[in-house]
Parts: sequence; C-alpha cells; structure tokens
Amino acid sequence: MKLSEDDSKRLLSEFGFERPEHAVLRGGELEKIDIRDKVEGLSYPLVAKVNAPEVGHKTDVKGIQLSINSYDELIATLEEFGSRFPGDDILIEEHIPHEFEFILGSKVDETFGQVIMFGGGGVLTEVYEDVVFRKPPVDEREGKRMIEKTKIGEVLRDYRSIDLDPDTILRSITALSDLVTEVKDVVELDVNPLVCVGNRPIALDAKIALDGAG
Repeated sequence: MKLSEDDSKRLLSEFGFERPEHAVLRGGELEKIDIRDKVEGLSYPLVAKVNAPEVGHKTDVKGIQLSINSYDELIATLEEFGSRFPGDDILIEEHIPHEFEFILGSKVDETFGQVIMFGGGGVLTEVYEDVVFRKPPVDEREGKRMIEKTKIGEVLRDYRSIDLDPDTILRSITALSDLVTEVKDVVELDVNPLVCVGNRPIALDAKIALDGAG
C-alpha cells in the first residue's frame, strides 16, 4: 500500500524529520473552499504537488509546480492541476532554500532483507549513484561510516564554511533506521531530497510503501 506524500511525511515526522510549512487542499472541495484562507500563513514562493499515492514521479506527469510567487499564480496552478488530476488532493508547501541535497531510503532486498540507503541527492544520485547501503539497526558509528563512503560526505568534510550541521545528517540516518526497525511493514521508503537547514532535517519529498498484508 502506497502512502500519499502528506501521509509519508506525517510518519517521518514521528521520528524527528521536519517538513516545510504546508496546507493540503482536498480535491473534491477546491470549488467550495476559500483558497486564500487555506494558505494564509504560508510564505511565497510556494510549491504545489498532486498528493495522490499512485503518482510516484510527479515531474514525469507534470504533477509539481515550483516557484509560485503570488496568489494569482497559485490559482492558475490549481486550475491546471484540477483538469489534469480531477479529484486528487493538492499539497501546498513553502519553498525551502538550501545548498545540498541528500537521499535517504530503505527497501527490502531479496538477499539481505531490509536495508537502508544514504547518499547525495539530485544529480549525485542519478548520475554518480552516490549511495551506500547498510542493514538496520544503524547506530551513530555505522552512520558515520555511511557518510564517509559517499562523495557528498567528502564535500561536507572538506568545506567547513557551509551552513549545515553534519550531526543533523547523522541523526537522520539513525532516525530512518529506527523507523524501519519499529514500523516493520515498511517495504519501501524514499526521502529525496532531504535537506538540512542548520540543525533541521527537512524532507522536501517523500514516498513510503507499506506491506498490504500488515
């Protein structure tokens, strides 16, 4: 069973992961609610995403809109989403400025069982495959080894002036280990990207699948 992005982030938040300030607009109510009231308190620019569990890669289906800089742009985006994804919920989030992107995840390997993954997000994941895997539980010592094995880990070690607390990444790895250890019906989890703003681990995108037999 696949969770929506909103539900995935709710589960992650129980283990210390943060998320951008947000609002969820229910698909069947978009014509009945006051959109301005729903997004009151959110700061532009905003990001809009279709919040449907079956939509995995939002970019491929044009299910995400970045850099929404005004209320008028938001309404135009919602109208477009309404025609492309009728009835689906829409997740509205604040944009989070950041320097580096990371990926955290887990899967059930046919040979090793549950494994967790850490690496550089974005192009580092897609082009350089900058990821490492370990079997949970992963403590701080093993988490540090995971970071050191990646190219993004080398960057963090060599550039001390960046606004990022390395311990935040380490806590994120051990928190993910705790999640998949405690929530045993997680069969797939993907946080990409995870960004760290100071000492805050923020999941910008997240997908979780649970064992339907659980």
